[in-house]
Amino acid sequence: MGIIKEEWSEIEAKEGNFFKGVFFGIIISALIWIIVIKILIEAAM
Repeated sequence: MGIIKEEWSEIEAKEGNFFKGVFFGIIISALIWIIVIKILIEAAM
């Protein structure tokens, strides 16, 4: 039982890092898009 539990926690850690990476990737890309849109709006005005 202990061996299975250890392997499972390793898998959970990998999944957690993956989701964290995706989450931060989405936030960073959203911030970049907001900045780009602001610059385009200011340039258009």
